[in-house]
Amino acid sequence: MKPKISVVMPVYNASRYLSEAIQSILNQTFKDFELIILNDNSTDNSLEIIQEFVKNDNRVFLINKVQNIGPALLRNEGFESSNGEFIALMDADDIAHPKRFEKQISVFNNDSEIGVCGTWYTIFGDNIKEYIFKQNELHEAIKVKLLYENCIGNPTAMIRKSVLHNQKYHPEMVPIEDYDLWTRLINNTKFYNIQESLLRYRWHETNITKLKEENSRKMHRIVFTNQLKEFGIDLNTPNLNLILDTIFYRKRYSSKDIYTILENKKILIHQNRILKKYDFDLFEKQLNLTAIRAFSKCKDFNLKLFFYFYKNEKNNFNKIKLTLKIKIFLKSLFRFSKN
Repeated sequence: MKPKISVVMPVYNASRYLSEAIQSILNQTFKDFELIILNDNSTDNSLEIIQEFVKNDNRVFLINKVQNIGPALLRNEGFESSNGEFIALMDADDIAHPKRFEKQISVFNNDSEIGVCGTWYTIFGDNIKEYIFKQNELHEAIKVKLLYENCIGNPTAMIRKSVLHNQKYHPEMVPIEDYDLWTRLINNTKFYNIQESLLRYRWHETNITKLKEENSRKMHRIVFTNQLKEFGIDLNTPNLNLILDTIFYRKRYSSKDIYTILENKKILIHQNRILKKYDFDLFEKQLNLTAIRAFSKCKDFNLKLFFYFYKNEKNNFNKIKLTLKIKIFLKSLFRFSKN
């Protein structure tokens, strides 16, 4: 009989935390699962630890690679080897809450349209203060946030296997291959995040996202731009960075750039109303928030920009605190008097 859930856990030199991670899966209150552990030619004693669990629990299966292939390809092989109706993702150094599977299966049972279910998670580790990483709950909010940030914690995710339609992780997108996958799946199925921390995410010096920070920035740009293709934007335009920055504030801008951002905002809102790709209110709220932050932190305030924003962005202007408006006006006046 096929299990309800297939748990996919890639492993590479994880012996220090591996037993705790595996045991947190075996301790789940929801028992109908198989645990597929893929060992990526580890050079520590990870293999021996896995073999011991295989020997003692018939739900645990080992795929042992004799050549290192990386986490994306490992997870893809796990997908292909899975027998469950659902696929649960898990990392070899994290700790799942005992009721994680029980609560995620309940979500799927209550809404057949949901294809991906994540949860909040607790970040912990050496030399950091423990905190809960909270994510948007509902599909439309998740969809808008994915435009500029990953809001599905990969090791918290459970996927209804039928929604994958042969979609896989792209190894060239490591270390944000999960973010890339979610942005491709979001258009085909409904997403949901349980508003409770159901995983302890271990942060330590060997986290892959720290080791490959530069590559991560490059891959993020690709994910961002891929999501804008339907808006008819020329991805080779020299203005591309400012188009991306219209959606999410990243740095301080010159007054010239702010005019461009405000014009981009109008174009994106208009295109979205035609395409109906994102919830109108949530999409416009995000762009308006970016516009306010860009204006409020302008590098070179001037009276022309001040009155332009007051006249053309009246609603956004009214959302700025009075004290900040006075401060901006005085800075703009000062610059005017100097000229």
